[in-house]
Amino acid sequence: MKFSSIQSLIGWAFQMDGIPNCRAQQFGDLPPGMSEFSIYDLKVQAALVLDKVNKLPSTERALIWVLHLQRETEMRYLADKTPGKYGIQTDVDLIRKWTTGKGHSCREIGERHNISATTAGRYERKLQELLDGWAYLAYATLEIQHRAMLDELFYGGD
Repeated sequence: MKFSSIQSLIGWAFQMDGIPNCRAQQFGDLPPGMSEFSIYDLKVQAALVLDKVNKLPSTERALIWVLHLQRETEMRYLADKTPGKYGIQTDVDLIRKWTTGKGHSCREIGERHNISATTAGRYERKLQELLDGWAYLAYATLEIQHRAMLDELFYGGD
């Protein structure tokens, strides 16, 4: 099995975790190179990867879950860890925009809080830098601490 990045490996693990065994066997939606493994072997490997994700510090773990599943619960948790200068709901909206690419514009956020769009844009960039830093730290931790597992089982091996 080959993955081009740690992000694709984690995305695959979340996807495998959500696929019922009978669906994967019935429709045969296994990527090329994975047919030599049973669905149970793949689900065990995915569970091992997700176990590593769940051992991250809480902020980094929540960020990984937000990036791959876009769940509101983790967005709210992350918003609680951000500066919250304009309220938690604004931070949740900006986290959602950072994750999905869809959300309120700086002008709309500025109008909501009676600030200029430029100020709202600066705050959004500051929040994005914070989230990017957490994402980098989370992915680097997963890649560095578990390099042997990734190299041997999944990551770019021949």
